[in-house]
Amino acid sequence: MRHHPTGEFNGWKILQIQETTHEAFVTGEGESAVWTKLGAGWPHDDGKGFNVELIALPVTGRLVIRERKDAAD
Repeated sequence: MRHHPTGEFNGWKILQIQETTHEAFVTGEGESAVWTKLGAGWPHDDGKGFNVELIALPVTGRLVIRERKDAAD
């Protein structure tokens, strides 16, 4: 889950809890490629893009953003 400020009330920050909908992985090529999870993504409020947070930046390989399996259920 991700918390981000949506405003203030009597000096208190109001946070919106946003569920992670996508995960970010780095992978190589081929059927035996290893997938390493690097982060997660959340859709913009207008639905026209994503915010993605990564814990590392891949030097090689392909960055793949996939919908979370439990988010689709």
